[in-house]
Amino acid sequence: MAVLDASALLAYLFDEPGAMVVQQALADCAAITAANWAETLSKASDYGHDPGRVADRMIADGFI
Repeated sequence: MAVLDASALLAYLFDEPGAMVVQQALADCAAITAANWAETLSKASDYGHDPGRVADRMIADGFI
């Protein structure tokens, strides 16, 4: 089992290099700490994305 950090999850969410590796880790039941999840949502907001929509995408993709 993998534990993701915020940069890995952001790579997946925004289709950056390494996104496919993170997608596979998520499919294999990767985890993320609450602090890294909060950082992911904060950075997404900094980039102009709605954190609620980011969370909705993770739900729609079946990872939450």
